[in-house]
Amino acid sequence: LAGIDLTRFDAHHFGIEVNFVQAAGGSVAISGNSSLFGLIYYTDAAYETQLALGGSPDRPVAAAPGDYDFKVLTLKVLLENSAVKTFESKLQVTLNRWFSDQVVGVVDPSGTSLDLPSNSIILDGAYEEHDGQSTFTFSSNAERLFRLNSNVLGVAEAVQAQFTTLTDQGGSSGNLVRSRFTFTGYLNFMPAKDFDFFSFGSDWLNDQPGMQQGLYFSNLYLDLEFPLDTPTIRTFTFDPNYIAFNIDRSRSRAASFYPNFPLKLVGMIRGGSDKGPIKLGYLPVSIEAPFRGLRGEWTALLVQLDLGTVGALADNAGMRAVLIGAWSPGSGGTPDTYDAAIGLKLPGTGGGEAKLLSLQGILSLAVDDIQLLLGKTQDNRPAFMLKMTQIGLKFLGIKFPPSGNTVFFLFGDPNPDAPQNSLGWYAAYNKDKKALLEQPSQVDGPLLTATQPADRSEEHTSELQSHHD
Repeated sequence: LAGIDLTRFDAHHFGIEVNFVQAAGGSVAISGNSSLFGLIYYTDAAYETQLALGGSPDRPVAAAPGDYDFKVLTLKVLLENSAVKTFESKLQVTLNRWFSDQVVGVVDPSGTSLDLPSNSIILDGAYEEHDGQSTFTFSSNAERLFRLNSNVLGVAEAVQAQFTTLTDQGGSSGNLVRSRFTFTGYLNFMPAKDFDFFSFGSDWLNDQPGMQQGLYFSNLYLDLEFPLDTPTIRTFTFDPNYIAFNIDRSRSRAASFYPNFPLKLVGMIRGGSDKGPIKLGYLPVSIEAPFRGLRGEWTALLVQLDLGTVGALADNAGMRAVLIGAWSPGSGGTPDTYDAAIGLKLPGTGGGEAKLLSLQGILSLAVDDIQLLLGKTQDNRPAFMLKMTQIGLKFLGIKFPPSGNTVFFLFGDPNPDAPQNSLGWYAAYNKDKKALLEQPSQVDGPLLTATQPADRSEEHTSELQSHHD
């Protein structure tokens, strides 16, 4: 009802087949049950005009203003013998925002606009009966590439859509009908200048998104609610809280961050300006890229970094850090910059900006600065490293070592045939704090050669090690 123009919604005809009435023994009786027959025939006015002009039945019509819209384009139901004989229907769902990013238009794989009347998907209805149970299904397998007004998430591609009615809840204000659109597809991220953190997507050569490129997702919901007695009062909710990702069906760029660092994608979160990543316990991470921070609401990918174990001192056996890559809608308003930020949540840390790792609640590991660096291996392949500086143990407010400077690097195995969860580390301590801090933070040459401290008094290195969950 929420997508139907009720001024045009009428039954074409409706009738009741009455059985013979028989009189016997002074009483009147009807043998058997009467049956119903009828025809419901509804077509949206704009859709009817489009078809009359020779338009394709799979071409959407103009949508109502707003971020989301829903229309019933056709509904044709033939009833015979009190049962559905034939059923035919088409629905249209319009999405003008994905993850709060405005849709610029629907495009083809080359990035050319399809010039459609609305940013919509057409779903076909079907009727089935199994074991006496009637079911109506609406689905679409037509691919739609929604070009977004963002230089982070460039395209949201829907390859499948489904529509279901969830519940009909009684209440004091009338019945509340809840329906849901479920989408499956790809999130095609654009490569960021100087540091490709978001990784998943096409190469975007000549600004072409391609098709079925990026991070494969499912269980992305658009919920619709309306009171049964006033179906024109509709509420839409874009809900990514249950989104699921499939790495095996995803595509990441070869020189990007994700395939070259021991990471595991674990999910997605969203937040507003009142609760940024720092308040959720993520420490700021600096990178050599024009990420200028978040503005207002934001969406983020979460990736897990397995640090192995540190023995009985750790609060939990598994040392797993989480990296967050967040972006705000409309990123790219300022040329060559990104409304994005990177954060790191260390195991044992709480909220705020305290860069402390708790060990048994007595000792804490303090970290002063965290950076993500991009260098090159000796054979010119990308080498990503996580750098933490001025690390020290704190006990009752006393730091060990009390002076000097420490640097700690984490990096993936540069061997292209190594498992992705291979992790290496490099650490150095220098009593002369000033000398080490004056070393350049950017890795310009082969792996590690530009970051080794001068006149170091202590140095510890390890061979590349593999850690498995």
